[in-house]
Amino acid sequence: TIYGGGSVVPDPTDTEAPTVPKTVVSSNVTDKSATLTWAASTDNKAVAGYKIYRNGTEVGSVSGTTFTDSGLTAKTAYTYTVKAYDAAGNFSLASTALTVTTLDASTPPATPAWDTAKTYNKGDRVSYKGKIYEAQWWTQGNEPGAEQWGPWLLIS
Repeated sequence: TIYGGGSVVPDPTDTEAPTVPKTVVSSNVTDKSATLTWAASTDNKAVAGYKIYRNGTEVGSVSGTTFTDSGLTAKTAYTYTVKAYDAAGNFSLASTALTVTTLDASTPPATPAWDTAKTYNKGDRVSYKGKIYEAQWWTQGNEPGAEQWGPWLLIS
């Protein structure tokens, strides 16, 4: 409910907590950061957002279903949980815990798999059918290794 001052006042009749966030997974894990994503929760009114906890301490709050935690220490295991909340301040139970271990600072990040829909620029590297390719110029939709003189150079 919005009153004259424009501030949102929680609905006192909303006592139902959102559902627990499910399927928490990590991606883009480096030596200093990790990205978490999860399936959206539902609520009888509306989910207002999510709070993210690292080793039991709140480290962020987002309205969507993605969060990147940065400033982490290399070669360290972190345990994450996510809770959904609604405008009335009702919190879901914590998601199933996900443990993420950051990479060693000397470990290069994994080469991403080629994506036919993604645009690549000169120097971008991809993995495709067990091989690593590097883009020689801007390209999109060109299958690595398909053309002898195409935009992709076989690296290894």
